[in-house]
Amino acid sequence: MKKGFTLVELIAVIVILAIAALISTPIIMNVINNVKLNNYRNSMYGLLRAVEEDHTSSRAMTSEYVIVDGVVDPDIEFTGDISGSNGTITYDENEKTTLTIDNGVYCASKAPNKKQITVEKCPGS
Repeated sequence: MKKGFTLVELIAVIVILAIAALISTPIIMNVINNVKLNNYRNSMYGLLRAVEEDHTSSRAMTSEYVIVDGVVDPDIEFTGDISGSNGTITYDENEKTTLTIDNGVYCASKAPNKKQITVEKCPGS
């Protein structure tokens, strides 16, 4: 008598593995997308802190910081990845900040009267 697996047993294992892959793929993709969104949000908070420190410490007259392709003008150093991002951070007369930045995938915004930055998928991405 020969030892081994029958064709039916092999097909059954392949079907079980395919079902497991179909179930786990959307879950894994959702986790990856959430990590990317949170990473962008953390970069926005880092950028906002750096801009606020620059504005306060240098008593700069700059009321608007412009981001073009991930480069901030005027130049400041911060921790985070905003490559490909475009937008602005502005100060009003009451030193309240407004943030509107996107990188084509995620859109970040902050109203002057809010402390939190909202990050969500950009429409059409």
